[in-house]
Amino acid sequence: MLTARQVLETDVAVGERVVVVDTQGLMQGCDVANYLSKQGKDVEIVTGMPYVGENIQAGVWRHLYEELLRQGVTMSPLTGVSAIGESTVSTFSAVYTEARRVIEGVDTVVFASGGEADDQLFRALQGSVADLHAIGDCVQPRTVEAAVYEGHKLGRLL
Repeated sequence: MLTARQVLETDVAVGERVVVVDTQGLMQGCDVANYLSKQGKDVEIVTGMPYVGENIQAGVWRHLYEELLRQGVTMSPLTGVSAIGESTVSTFSAVYTEARRVIEGVDTVVFASGGEADDQLFRALQGSVADLHAIGDCVQPRTVEAAVYEGHKLGRLL
């Protein structure tokens, strides 16, 4: 099991059959699926949302969907994950609880489900900058829109 960030930013070994678990509907899940599919991996994205990439802007979403479909990525919306085994991912329907499926032959599970706050720059600048504020991903991983909103709000207060 890996995070999307590990796959996209480091040189980790990823198997041939990959399941991406996307809990946020943001770019990260689609990006990692696209990245891996272009390496020839057999990729499936599962999400409990009504469609993959639900929270991606419309103009970007369409282009990304075209890429994913062109690469043969399987998209499984309205699908939750109930268990991860040695080489299986057990799923259930997010709207019809009796519908279950086991994805077999899985080598790697990649979680696109947020991340960690990165406050390294904030901590490095503490004490050397008079008026320092923590916002955006420094506090908690967010969307670009949320970070811009926080920056705008703070700018108006200053």
